Amino acid sequence: MSKAQLIVPAHSVESAWTLPANCVLWLSAAQSGDVAKSGSWTDFSGAGNHADLKNNAEVTGGELARPANSDWANVTPAGDFSGLSKFTALNWVKVTSGVGISMAGHYTFTWRLSCSTSNINGVVANTSFSKTGDVDDGAWHHWGIVYDGPADTLAIYRDGTLGTPFAHVTAAQGNTSNLRIGARGIAPPGQSFAGPMDEIMVFQDALTQELLTGIYTNEYAKG
Repeated sequence: MSKAQLIVPAHSVESAWTLPANCVLWLSAAQSGDVAKSGSWTDFSGAGNHADLKNNAEVTGGELARPANSDWANVTPAGDFSGLSKFTALNWVKVTSGVGISMAGHYTFTWRLSCSTSNINGVVANTSFSKTGDVDDGAWHHWGIVYDGPADTLAIYRDGTLGTPFAHVTAAQGNTSNLRIGARGIAPPGQSFAGPMDEIMVFQDALTQELLTGIYTNEYAKG
């Protein structure tokens, strides 16, 4: 799908639409408008987890633009992303390179979400699960991971559909690293994501298929 056919939610979220409960991060180009380089991208979840744009990263044209691998966003959380028993991480991405890259995630022993060639990779506590997703086609896709610690499962999500959960997942562990958007690592971040992204969301819950469908349908249909 082209961007014209599948409008990213930054161009389509209506003011009457509300997020499901337990959202602790919502970075939205539609809500914020343009944010210049080195600026602060407002977190609209109400949790105060604002993102600092690094190097030449900027919010422009309805998306987080990252011209080079060294451009990324940093979130310094107050315990909202680390060591959770349940969580969901979602965003819209347009993969412009099939290189093995990390897209977003808490470093090392907590979680990350990445793309490797055409696979979507979900990692929790260094245990990796992959699903062929056909995401390296230069089109916009809505993707993420859903982790349920009590159920011992992790599921990979793509364009409104929650995949069959993988079982026997190592429990997510806590750490004090910041959340990286568009890269992973500490100093300097590496494995950068190649392409723009938008509507970055994290929930302190394992969202159901019904809720995921509602988010995707609202964002897809309102274009």
